[in-house]
Order: sequence, then C-alpha cells, then structure tokens
Amino acid sequence: MIFNISTTIPKNIFRSRFLTVLIFISIGAKALLAQPTSGHLQGKIIDKATGEALQGASVYVQGSSIGSMTDIEGSYRIANIPFGKHNLIVSYIGYKTNTVAIEINSAKTQTLDVKLDATIIEGKEVVITGQLQGQAQAINRQVASDQIVNIVSEQKIKELPDANAAESVGRLPGVAVQRDGGEASKLMIRGLDPKFTNITLNGIQIPATSADSRDVDLSLISQSSLSGIELYKALTPDQDADAIAGVVNLVTGQAKAGQNITMDIFGIYSGMSESAKQYKFSGSYSNRFFDNFLGVQAGFNSEKRDRNREAFTDDWTIPANGDYQISALTVEYDQETRKRYGGNINLDINTPDGGTIKMTNLYSKTTRKIFSSTRDYPENGSVTYSANSVDKDIYTINNSLTGENFVDALKINWALSRAYTKNEKPFDHFMRFYENTTTTSGMRTITDPSVLKLSGKNLIQYAYNNFSMANVDRAYFRWDNNDERNYDIKTDLEYPIRISDDLSGMAKAGYKFRTKSRERECGEKMTAYWLRTSFNYYYDDNGNVAAKDWANSDWPSGYHGLLTDFLKGSSYPTRTIDGQYLLNPVIDDALIRNWYAFNKNGTDKTGTNKEYFENLIGARNTYKVEENVHGTYAMVKLNAGQLITLIAGARYEYENNKYTAKYAPRILGEFESQSEVVFDTTSKYKKEFWLPNFHIKVKPLEWLDFRFALSKSISRPDYSMRLPVLYINNESQEITSGNPNLEPAVSWNYDASMELYSNEYGLLTISGFRKNIDNIFYWLNDIVIMSDAQARSYGLPVDKYGPFNQYKLDMPVNTSGTKVWGFELDMQTHLGFLPGLLSNIVMSANYSRIWSKTKYPRFTLVQSSDFPPKTPTPLYYESEKELSGQTDYTGNIAVGYDYKGFSGRVSVYFQGPYLVSISNIEREDVYQKAFSRIDLSLKQAVSEAVSAFVNINNLTNTIEGSYNSFLELDRGGYLYGITAELGVQLSL
Repeated sequence: MIFNISTTIPKNIFRSRFLTVLIFISIGAKALLAQPTSGHLQGKIIDKATGEALQGASVYVQGSSIGSMTDIEGSYRIANIPFGKHNLIVSYIGYKTNTVAIEINSAKTQTLDVKLDATIIEGKEVVITGQLQGQAQAINRQVASDQIVNIVSEQKIKELPDANAAESVGRLPGVAVQRDGGEASKLMIRGLDPKFTNITLNGIQIPATSADSRDVDLSLISQSSLSGIELYKALTPDQDADAIAGVVNLVTGQAKAGQNITMDIFGIYSGMSESAKQYKFSGSYSNRFFDNFLGVQAGFNSEKRDRNREAFTDDWTIPANGDYQISALTVEYDQETRKRYGGNINLDINTPDGGTIKMTNLYSKTTRKIFSSTRDYPENGSVTYSANSVDKDIYTINNSLTGENFVDALKINWALSRAYTKNEKPFDHFMRFYENTTTTSGMRTITDPSVLKLSGKNLIQYAYNNFSMANVDRAYFRWDNNDERNYDIKTDLEYPIRISDDLSGMAKAGYKFRTKSRERECGEKMTAYWLRTSFNYYYDDNGNVAAKDWANSDWPSGYHGLLTDFLKGSSYPTRTIDGQYLLNPVIDDALIRNWYAFNKNGTDKTGTNKEYFENLIGARNTYKVEENVHGTYAMVKLNAGQLITLIAGARYEYENNKYTAKYAPRILGEFESQSEVVFDTTSKYKKEFWLPNFHIKVKPLEWLDFRFALSKSISRPDYSMRLPVLYINNESQEITSGNPNLEPAVSWNYDASMELYSNEYGLLTISGFRKNIDNIFYWLNDIVIMSDAQARSYGLPVDKYGPFNQYKLDMPVNTSGTKVWGFELDMQTHLGFLPGLLSNIVMSANYSRIWSKTKYPRFTLVQSSDFPPKTPTPLYYESEKELSGQTDYTGNIAVGYDYKGFSGRVSVYFQGPYLVSISNIEREDVYQKAFSRIDLSLKQAVSEAVSAFVNINNLTNTIEGSYNSFLELDRGGYLYGITAELGVQLSL
C-alpha cells in the first residue's frame, strides 16, 4: 500500500546532534584557561599599485604548516603562531612573492597588511589589466582552496558581465545549461539534472523556484549585486548534504574603504522582435564609516527585454514495426516581455574581537508577459489553432544575519536567515479553435505517400486556411501560485590544532537547523463552447444577473464563435518562422485577454450556469509540504607543512517532514455537471543519514598539486513525488498517485584533480569524477491496470471507487545502480610572455566529457501467442541508458584582449545533446540537440570615470531543437535571434 508510511525515528537523535558541539565547547574552555604560548595575526593582502584586495592569496609562516588564505575581501587570519620571530611568506599567482619579518610576543591579535607587486616575466613587468585581474582572482582562489572548486571572480563579473548568474556559471568546466527565453536559466552540473544542485547565497540555501521540482531559476539573479560565484564539486562535512551535483554559492561582498558609486546604463536591441525599446540599468554604492567600523553596500537593477521566440515542431508516428511517418507540424510564435528588478542592502561591522557581523538583504523579481499563437498542419483531419496569454511573476527575498567572531583562538561562525521565493501565475488564459475537415476547410488529402516520410514543412501546402470555418472549441483560465519559506539557524565552532611546527590544522564542529514550508495553490476554470454559445448575461459587482453590453466590447455584433473574431485587421497577420514555416494567422493577444475580462463572470439568464465554471481537474496539483532538517558534523583539517592537507569528518542529517495533498478518487469529465470526491490527505516521512567525507591535497612542488575527495551526499525527491496525492479521472481513465515512501537518492562521490600553475602561464586543471547513485527517482508512466488485485497492490480504492481495469496509472519509484563519470580539462592563461601587442591576450578554455548509466522504470503489456489469445500480462522492466539531462560534452573558449583602456572578448559556448523526455516506448524518447553560441563583448574606457560597452549575443542564432530516439527523427526547434547592447558605465 503506497499510503502506509514505514520509517524509523532515531532513538538518540538529540544526543548525537549536540555531542560534537559540546566536545568543542569543552576543548575551547580548557584552552582559554591554559597559559598562552602563541598569538594571532590578521590583516589584508592588497595590490601595491591599485590598492585592490587580493582574493585567495597564500599567507603562511615559513618552515611550518601554519597559514591561511585570504577571503573574498582580501583578509586573512592566522591563529596560534608560536611566540618568537618568524618570516611570513605571502604569495599570489601573477605577483611577486613577499617575505615579511614578524615577531609574536603576546597572545593578542596583531594586524599586518601586506602589499604585493605585479610579476616580472623575463625582465618585463606585466600590467594587471581588467580581464587579467579577473582571471588572477579566480586562479588564486581555486589554487588556495583545499576543496575541488571553480570560481567566477568579482572582477570577471564586473569587467565584461554576462546576462545573468547562470550564464557566468555556464562558462565553468563540467556545466551545461538549460535555456529559457534565450538566456541560461538552470544548471546541469556533471551530467545531472538541475534539481541535484544546491544553490546558495553566502552559504544560505535559496528556495526552489519551480512548481514541483527543487531547482532554482538563476536567471532571476542579476550579477550586479554579486562579488563572486563559487562552484563546489566535492562537499566537506560543514556543507549541506543535499547536493549530489555540487553547490553553487553566490557571494555578496563587504563594503570597502572609500566611497564607491557605479552606474550602468544600457540600451538593448532584439533581432527577433526588431525592437530597440529595451534597457538595462543598475547602480551600486559602498562606503565605510566611523573609522572603518561600519560598512554600507547597496545596489539596484532594472531591466526590460524582449524574449520573443519562433518555434516549429514535427510530430512523428512511430509504430512497433518502425514504419514511421509524419503526423503533424506545429508552428508557434511567442511574444514575451521580460522585466527584472532587484536590489540589495548589506551592512557589516568590524567587531572588537577582530571579527565581523553582516546583515545581507537581497530582493529580486522577474515578471514575464507572454503570448503564444499556435497552429498545426496535421497529415489529415481538423486543424487546431490556439492562443495563450500568460503573466508570470517570480521573486525571491533573502535576509541573513551572520557573524564571524573570535574568543581568543576559538572561531565562531553563526547565522540566522530567512529566504523566501514565490512563483505565481496570476493570469493564464488559453483558447482553442477547430477548423474541421470538409471539401473547403481543414486539410486536403495527401495523395503522394512519399510526403509522409518527409519533414512537416511539406504539409503546409495542403492546408485550406479557411479561417471563417474555424470555431472556438473551449477556453481555460488557470492560476498557479507556489511559494517556499526557509528559516535557518546554524553555529560552527573552529579551533586551531598545533601538534608541532610541521603538523597543524584545526578541528571544527557545528549544528544547523532548517525548517522549510512550501505551498502550491492552483486551479482551473473552463468554458465548454463546443456544447453551447457564450452567455448574454453576467454577474455584476453586486452579484445580480445583468445583460452583457456587447455593443461596447471588442465584439459589438455579439458572439459568433469564430476564429476571425480574434484576428486583428482586415488582412489577417501572418509570420514566417525560420524563413520557411508559415504561421497563418497570428492571433491577437489583446483580444484573447479582453475576452476573459468581458466574459469571466458570464452566466445564463437564470444565473444557474456559469460561463467559466470550476474544473475539478485543477485541484490535484494543490499541496503543502513542511520539512525540518537537522544537521550536525565534526571534522578535522591537518596540514603537514605545505606538502599535505587532509580533511576528514562526517555529517549527520535527520529530516522530519509532513505532506498534505488532494485525495481525488473520483473526477468525472470537463462538463458543468461534474460529480466528484475531493478531500485533503496527509503523510509523514522521517529519515536519518550518516555522511562521511575525506579530502586530501598534496603539493609536491610550488607549481603542482593533486587533490582527491571521497564524499557521500543525498538529493531529496521532487515535492510532487512524495505527496499522498491520488487523482482518478473516470472520463479519461487516468490515475496519478504519489509515493510517500519514496527514498532520497544517495550518492558516493569520487573526485580527483591535478593543477599546474605558474606566474608565466596561468593554470591548467585536469579533473576526473565518478558518482555511484542509489535510489534515484523517476516517474513510472502508463501502467495499465489489468485486474482488481493489481489495482489493490498499488493501494487504489478498488472496492469503493473501482473497478479500474484498463485505466493508466502514473506513479514515482526508485531505481538503483545509477553511475555518472567523466573528466574535465580547464585552462586559464595569458600571453604576457610574448612580445609586443600579443602580450595583451587573455585566454580561457575548458572541455568536459561525461558518461552515465541509469535504469529507467518502464511498463508494457506482453501479448499472448496462444489461441485463443489470453489476457495480456503486465510486465515491469528497466532499460539502461544515459541520465536525463546528461550532455555528452560541454566546452567554452574565450579569447580576450586588453590594451590601455580597451577590453574585448570573443566567447564560444557549446554543449552536446541530452535526453529530455522518457517514454514507456524507448523509441519515442526525446533528445535535445547539441547547441552552440558565440558572443562578443567590447569595452572602451573614455575616461577614468566613464566606459562604453558593446555586447552582441548569440551571433550564430543557432536553432535549439530536439529529435526522437528512433532514427534521430528531427522534431524541429526554436530560435531567439541575435541581441545587441550598447551602454555606458559611470564610476564616481
């Protein structure tokens, strides 16, 4: 029975949760009472020429294992330096290493800032230009980290910015992107679906934006508010465990000394809409006050873009014998105006203990106004025309109060946070029209059978296009709101360990609690125009039945039920898609919207029947989820000189969840007299995990290191999968069931990398990985119910609401034995060692190759060969193939050039095909085509305060399409066109 919950509550949950924290408090208290023999050093590492903070600089005591690296603000802190005189070694790739004499003679924290000079290569000083500085920041932070991580630096974000955060992460090795509206929106890291990646802001999880899945639409976040992006590919115990693919951490910075004001103003041209009425505007302010005590950082952004799209789709009939033929061509034009707004206010104070307290507040909103006009060209039968007007709003609010404080050598990190994301669709009106087949309407008879083996564009010539014979069939108004709230509280305690000068490190432990509340409310109204006409009456604001004023509407002669009533002008508009697919006609957006506004309260004269009535089918997607996750960990980090760094530890997580959904065992049809049974039902799920981690970094030479990691991580199922939902539609004979006992996916992750780096050539990274995943979750679709016994085995209410013979059931299940593996090559270099103008070239390139195997659950009916034939036998089986979302390869090439005030970059992004849709019939699986694009970015400094920008995106205007697994039959695709931006940046 799928609704019987069977889980185990850990007996010693509270003891195991706080044990490590209590141990560390005891250690810290003991250390505070001991006689001090060491002191602490802190400060900043900065560029001598520019005063810019250097992120990821290595700072260590010569001849020892004691050291640190600078953070995103260029700050470092080294605890427990033995009393006496020492040499401090400060190194940063791209700069000359500096040796500074220090003396530690008290337990107090001393402050030392160090300035570094740019590197000299073969007697020539390298000028650190904008792109080179961005590259140096990324290289140094990656090399200095003890984890396997890729970096998008602050300077790289600012110098030649991408469209959004997802675009920037998409330039890193091992990352493929899902695109929406012509821009990257979601990330597929190392061959895994976006829901397997944890997206965080300063380490705090950003709630999911999708209606049912756990993924985040990163196009929501403007880069203007970010100081860097970190992609962690192997977890340590102090990171949340629900990230099989990895963690993308968006970083907001800390205000720097001195007033800094910048403004970016762009005008934008869209080739698809042939319009320049678009803009992008952002600004930022930062400063420090009260003798560096208080920092204030604020920013805002506003953006409007046309994200119009042309699309065409070929549908194929693929029978078991493989005698395929074209069944229909669908042509579509989407007009979308996308607006993005956002702002951030960050405050920080420097506390007397040498620490900081930060308050971070980020708001971002994207609004989308979309209209789709669609028609098909079937190989026979009636022609369908449709129009859909949609308004969507997505916004996120993230507030956090975090601290990094010190009690002598004990470091305490703490955080309180609230994160909220809402995805709402307040308006969604869809209308469908049919042009039935007659001797003068619909589709002409195809007499040449060879046409049926060709692409869908050959069907266009057979259409009558008799719009006066096309009648309105039905209309739907849908709404859908989902929101998610996360509240987090966490504490980390870190204490330095010094066994000897050559063996030191730290011990760390912590606790985190996150409570998540997610709700989805949705519904649907429909009108059955195939049964009747529009009503001539409506309910007024007082609830009285009144006559409609057709004369003052867009339809002054009243209702005719014709497609022509929704076309604008005497010469109906058309559009040619990709220069060869005729969209004839293009339906008018305003008329589709106005029809609903005029008729939404329509009724018959008696007030008995509503024109738009509640359709109970919409109730099944309403749900509420409450998740509570407790996490605690302990880990140790040991440095053996500068040669070996070891990190080992374990994380414990316990989840306690409650799910509420709709139990709808009887829904009868799309008619005004529906009989139904719908009520709420709940389930609970509890689970605990022990997650060990092991990392080692070996640095045998100054220019070479090796990294290895073993980690265990999880990913929780989509929200819709665990719901105690049951939906039975007796008209369509469809059943949808959740699975409250569905297990999380659990992965053992194996990672290795080698890094070679130098001042002269930059960084070369070679990485390999493997993931062994159990309990990955999929939907098993189209299970045909053949008997009452079979139905009962799924927990279906046969005795009360059945029988369900020949009904089709969809439900989620777990499968085992998923494997993902691959390698990544990443090069970041400059040609400063070359003579003349060639020395100004900055380059980066990466390539990733990925393989995977997973088991997809499938169902079929095995037909009997006996005579007379027996009842077909249900057969469940698993087919093994690559993961959905797993690209075979991804790659990026970027060539930049800096000369005096000029900066330019040509970038190429490409990714291989990937599986996007699974069917019970494997030959009907659908793949996304390989995709590539070329972008050009130019910047010219006009003065110290003014720079001009030109960005041209998607120069190749590549079709983003798909194909069937069977014979790779082309299914068509969509285009977004070329966009161009012209703007200025002001720095005050």
